[in-house]
Amino acid sequence: MHMDKETVIAYDQSSADLAIGLSSKLGMPKEGMIEIKRTSFLDSEFKIQFSEEVRGRDVLLISRIYPGINDNIVALMFALKKLNDLGNSVSVAMPYLAYARQDREFLKGEAASIFVLADMLKHYGVKGLIVFDMHNTSIISSLGIKVRNITAIPYLAECIAKLGDTGNMFVISPDEGSKGRSEVFAKAIGAECTYLEKRRDRVTGEIDTKSKDIDLSGKDAIIFDDMIATGGSMANAAKIAKVNGAKRVIAVCTHALMLDSDRKKARGFRSRADNSYKHNKQPIRKG
Repeated sequence: MHMDKETVIAYDQSSADLAIGLSSKLGMPKEGMIEIKRTSFLDSEFKIQFSEEVRGRDVLLISRIYPGINDNIVALMFALKKLNDLGNSVSVAMPYLAYARQDREFLKGEAASIFVLADMLKHYGVKGLIVFDMHNTSIISSLGIKVRNITAIPYLAECIAKLGDTGNMFVISPDEGSKGRSEVFAKAIGAECTYLEKRRDRVTGEIDTKSKDIDLSGKDAIIFDDMIATGGSMANAAKIAKVNGAKRVIAVCTHALMLDSDRKKARGFRSRADNSYKHNKQPIRKG
């Protein structure tokens, strides 16, 4: 990524580590970073304030949307409105793209939320959006905004390669939607790959994964996906891998949300996976 001397990085309190890491990689001075302060009030409203003057400068605004998605989106819009009023050229880096899974009307009367978010970004003058491993890249051309989708696959492949003989590994996509990215990951580590058939009840959210005969005797099964939310899909895939003789099951993803709202699913995933790897380098401990 090239950034000229007039470009500054703006960040809020939840994104400080990302901003510091990026500025260090780019060799930017500390004065090339601007904090967006947030003050909360008792009625749950809040206000934002840039820590210094930003008029006339190109801005890369880093926004870690999760956790606290909805409040963070509102804060982002406040910041973008201010920058738009000042006439700044703005790009947004949003590693986890919120609402990316709601890209259509699955049930009658639903809103395709990701397009609403894209429209808001466009409305406030965002020139480009940088994301990591977007859930469904096929909709990028329909968002009406320039999107750069960066994949963490090379980094994740490097991590897994350190675990041992990748020739004894078998990559499994928990559903057809992740088949493409799983094949890319499998090629990166030199392993075979397959995918499972999954159905989701759009009313209850429950998922059902069809069993599949795969010869995994003595092999390490790598369950690969873009994200782990509740862990339900991963748990089902891990169970199938164990039934098929996998010596070890390792879950790998870019975005590990690990939601606690469904503790039964989370426990099921953690009890079946021997280890997990996410993009921020830290294994997810079992338990």
